[in-house]
Amino acid sequence: MPNRQSGLTLVEIMISVGVGVILLSIAVPKMFSVLDHNTLVAASNSLVQGLHLARSEAIRGGGATLCASTDTKVCSGNAADWKSGWIVQDSTSTTVRVYPGIAPEVISIVASAAAVSYRNNGFLTPVGTVTIDFCKARKKTNHAVVTSGTRVSVTTSGKPRSEKFTCP
Repeated sequence: MPNRQSGLTLVEIMISVGVGVILLSIAVPKMFSVLDHNTLVAASNSLVQGLHLARSEAIRGGGATLCASTDTKVCSGNAADWKSGWIVQDSTSTTVRVYPGIAPEVISIVASAAAVSYRNNGFLTPVGTVTIDFCKARKKTNHAVVTSGTRVSVTTSGKPRSEKFTCP
């Protein structure tokens, strides 16, 4: 009986590694794109959840506010502080819920106001529209960064709406 050895040759291993490298070079950028998108969606959904909670608290207890906060205890009063996190406070300024901040190198947040306040009927006070934009760099084309994001807007009726948009 001849003595046969089994296994892979060096050429077969090199071809397998080459195919694996090609597949990874295609899959990894797509994976990062999916992770970026999920981070953006999670951040905007967290804000929308906070808006729903604030509106619910306002209807139940006479008013409530969702606001940017740097210390998770009081409203900051600065529209640029949303990246530090936000809090929901009831009509007695008691903090109902704290939402953690977002790393500014991951997502930028641009808001038209530092707070969203609801009256006891669920409508905004003062009357108007508040927009909060979440942006993330998506891809590079000809040295210009093209960004896509999510805009959360709240109209006078108090109902939040989330939509995709192109960041500036």
